[in-house]
Amino acid sequence: MNYVFPRKIPSEIIQYIYELCIDKRINWGKVTEQFLKGGFYRKNLKVNSYLKKQNWCCKKFWNSYRPELSGEVTTLINNKREPCSFDYRYGEWSIKTKQVIVTFKMRRSFRNRWSSKDPVSKWLKNIKKFETAGARYITLNDFKEMYLEYLPKEKNNFGIKFKSQFYKDRAKKLEKEKIKQEDIKRADLFIEERKLLKLTNSPFVVNLSTVNLAFTVPEQNKYKIKFYKGRVIGTRFKQHRNHNNRLIFKKPRGNNKFIPDIVDNYIGELYITVRFADNEIRHYTIEKLLLRIQVSKHQWLHAKNLENIRKNSKPISNCVLNQQS
Repeated sequence: MNYVFPRKIPSEIIQYIYELCIDKRINWGKVTEQFLKGGFYRKNLKVNSYLKKQNWCCKKFWNSYRPELSGEVTTLINNKREPCSFDYRYGEWSIKTKQVIVTFKMRRSFRNRWSSKDPVSKWLKNIKKFETAGARYITLNDFKEMYLEYLPKEKNNFGIKFKSQFYKDRAKKLEKEKIKQEDIKRADLFIEERKLLKLTNSPFVVNLSTVNLAFTVPEQNKYKIKFYKGRVIGTRFKQHRNHNNRLIFKKPRGNNKFIPDIVDNYIGELYITVRFADNEIRHYTIEKLLLRIQVSKHQWLHAKNLENIRKNSKPISNCVLNQQS
């Protein structure tokens, strides 16, 4: 079996593995096949084309995250890959961060590159991708069984207990982050509930409510009041901003995330969008639109009364003629 690593496993270590458990020797080929699936780092998920050059893909993916294996790095002067000397001046492999920093010595400067950042997780993700999404593209059933027959029917629970202080601290940190994210979700849900409450209490309904507003229009060197019918076509929330277009009320934090008045200030005012008969669109707050409707109603009644007075009144000339006769 040809290994894809630049550095082969010493024969002494392989012998120890064989002596430790005989089934490792019997199933060594299957273990290698399982490991080679970690190079399935591609977007098209076509297994057949990947298996034709599996060793080459694995080697390429393995070396792509380990620049010190090739010893070459892209220079900033001519943008070409050139061999450079390197060292580990920031320390060897870190178990906590799961990576190592490699410093390449270039002509005039130094360049740091990450090496094998979290390699085990990436390799396992590629194996899972091959076995799940990639398996759907295998056309022949016998071909699929040949490559997946050794997989267990159920996931193995090894029961590993992480008792070191590092894993305990990490568990506390993850639990704290989980509680924080849940609190953020509850705060966002409360904001959506306040928005929905404002929309429910609004006296205007989208695509159903109509208004008749008065506008002052210039006509023949004078101004005339005209009435236009409009329909409510939408709503939107506009946050309060200053002259520099910055938010006046920031998103509530801490204990203020569930106080209705503070949350309402952050949400802003509800604006009603009205489209008139001449296709002009205007935006009003609820208070402004109710005031405009009330003022327009009084102006319409006043205009109607003037029109009735003109109809019922008689010209002065007609009155004089009637008296003489």
